[in-house]
Amino acid sequence: MASSPPNDRDRTDRRRRALRLGARLGIAAVLVLGVLELAARSWSARAAGPSTNPRYVTHDDVLGWRYVPDVAVRHATDEFDVAVRIGAHGFREQASLPSRAPDVLVFGDSFGFGWGVEAHETFSAGLERELGVAVWNLSVSGYSVDQELLLFRERGRFLPRDVTRAPKLVLVLSCGNDLLEALTERSYGKGKPRFVLTHGELELTNVPVSESWLERHSRLWRSLAKLVYERRRLEPTTAENEAGRDLVARILATFARESREVGARFVVVTTEDRWLGARLDGLGVEHFDLESELAAAAASGAAIGFPRDGHWTAAGHALVARRIAEELTARGLLVPPTPDSDD
Repeated sequence: MASSPPNDRDRTDRRRRALRLGARLGIAAVLVLGVLELAARSWSARAAGPSTNPRYVTHDDVLGWRYVPDVAVRHATDEFDVAVRIGAHGFREQASLPSRAPDVLVFGDSFGFGWGVEAHETFSAGLERELGVAVWNLSVSGYSVDQELLLFRERGRFLPRDVTRAPKLVLVLSCGNDLLEALTERSYGKGKPRFVLTHGELELTNVPVSESWLERHSRLWRSLAKLVYERRRLEPTTAENEAGRDLVARILATFARESREVGARFVVVTTEDRWLGARLDGLGVEHFDLESELAAAAASGAAIGFPRDGHWTAAGHALVARRIAEELTARGLLVPPTPDSDD
């Protein structure tokens, strides 16, 4: 016997069942996402580091991200557990900022920031003790040389306005990931500014840096974005690599020129990128490399880096501080340049 065609009542019933099922699935999805968001917030509060921790890392339209002033947390992994205190001016808390006008401004990434060590154990703090000068550590975890140059230009937004004396020296710590990060508009799952070379001149792009509603409000979304960034990050091609090297060198040369314009000497300290030295020589930028000494110390059994994490331990920072102090003294780099000086 043939079945009768569905009538209007059957269609209505099926539609209602489909709507009820959709509503239940929607509610379940919201609940699951809510639980995952709470888990992401709990995890990030305990485990996220100084590049992404939402407790003290916030969006910045020019720099990509910056630190929230007056925040104190702990940065803990299975290799270390240290205090991270961000001072009133938005940088890692330090005794000489703002109590003394700076002799040295230090720019760098997580190695300069002191990932995994206490503030008094960073090489900047050690350099202050070694030389008896005021060293302001303006390193921000995750920054590349492009963001460091822009921070130098933007320093008036953050630093004490009553400091009138220019620093004697601007020191930039260059690490191996600077090249890859300078080639992109996203890093650690967050947007960032980027310079491109146009006819040999630097052109700033991706400013203002955008931030979506989800990036601003969802820690789950930020965690996923960081994970995707880490999984999809590709090594540059040979052509991209060469272009990136030229770009990094040009950014540092511009940094050197703008430092001289305010009466400060400038030096780049490299730890991994020997290719950079030849380019900086060609551009007349003072630099020195610590790669061999760090490698020799590690080969001798000195615990200068965390075994899995790779960042410097307190012993590693002490070695770097001592060697930088020796080089600065030998080269007379803390003596302000004369008006006719080219370096």
